Amino acid sequence: MKGQVNRVDKRLLVVPSWARKVLFWAAIILLVIHLFTPQVKLTVDGVSVALLVAACLPWLADRINGIKVGDFEITLSDVREPVRELEAAIDKGEGGSAAASEADVTGSWNLSLSTPDTDDPVYLFAAVRVDIERRLKRLAELHGIPATWDMHTTAGQLVDAGVMTRQMYKALRKYLQVATRAVHGADVTPEAMDEARSSAPTVLAVLDALIAAASLNAHTRS
Repeated sequence: MKGQVNRVDKRLLVVPSWARKVLFWAAIILLVIHLFTPQVKLTVDGVSVALLVAACLPWLADRINGIKVGDFEITLSDVREPVRELEAAIDKGEGGSAAASEADVTGSWNLSLSTPDTDDPVYLFAAVRVDIERRLKRLAELHGIPATWDMHTTAGQLVDAGVMTRQMYKALRKYLQVATRAVHGADVTPEAMDEARSSAPTVLAVLDALIAAASLNAHTRS
């Protein structure tokens, strides 16, 4: 899987030359007969278009061999960019990011479903998504915000409450979109996998810092 793009099996798309000719001429003959029927009178209708497409399909099949299945390949920059944006938001120290700036961004792995040495991108990114979702729900709970099943909605509510900045939200959302693509079968380069393994603790540590700050505030108020 590493560094390779999922492609349609060529054996499923290769049409023998004789079969192409038979399909092509059969579609053309039917098209001509259809166009000269009294009801149609050389008018192009849906049936005519369908027959024309059927005539062309055998010759277009080989052109489909290069089409990627699922989604575009996930590269190093796809994973690194949102993490850098998140770090930049923390460095500003605005709003909720002030608490996150105290986080140990070199923190250890604390994933519920995986270990940092996994070679399965689906398993790795699924674990990251699950643990981000759990942290967002916990953060919402500490701030009295009703968490929803949608992580993006919950994160948006945290922004509205001033718990995190919009820049942090955008970076986190972009990171989650990359994780979702990987879970849904997009190919992941080895460099992107390495970056995901090294950057996940940073993302989780930021959320853990926000949770710690919220817990401390709740304890102080009580």
